[in-house]
Amino acid sequence: MRNDSVDLKENAKLIMEQADDRLVETQRLAAEAEALGYTTINDLKRQREQLERARQNLYRTDADLDDSNRLMTSMMRRYHKFD
Repeated sequence: MRNDSVDLKENAKLIMEQADDRLVETQRLAAEAEALGYTTINDLKRQREQLERARQNLYRTDADLDDSNRLMTSMMRRYHKFD
């Protein structure tokens, strides 16, 4: 009977140690996932900023092309007027 009691205590201790090990591993994985999440969020933020700058550059380029088109049209009209 004494051996059974010792075996039960040792078994319970082993189960608790395994549970502690799993808890530590789970906490490590959670911290790793959180760090990866922060990295991903920061990467997405930088990419969004890049896309916003690209969009603004596109708008400026479009406006410059409109100005150039008006200027060329005006120059062609003057050319044909004096032709």
